[in-house]
Amino acid sequence: MSDEFKSAATIKVIYFVDEEVKSKRTVFNGSLEKWRTEVGENWNGFEEGDRFLLNKDKVRVFSISETFDPEGKITQAIYNISSMSLNPNRIQYNKLN
Repeated sequence: MSDEFKSAATIKVIYFVDEEVKSKRTVFNGSLEKWRTEVGENWNGFEEGDRFLLNKDKVRVFSISETFDPEGKITQAIYNISSMSLNPNRIQYNKLN
């Protein structure tokens, strides 16, 4: 990710269960600093399509919502993730917001 985070930024990672987005659960909701202590100090955001292991499950970032300050730094980032096996063309993205 090329955008820069504000030091006080908040990060939210939401896991949704299926393409119909019947249920969601928050995996992480906290400060950028706390998130980096969990995933690595050099972490600088996800891109749509990024893949990683969540516990033992292979997941993918399907959508991202970012809020910026007047200087263009990210103040909040919300990442919607789910199983890599989902078809991205069938996901009801309107239910993720």
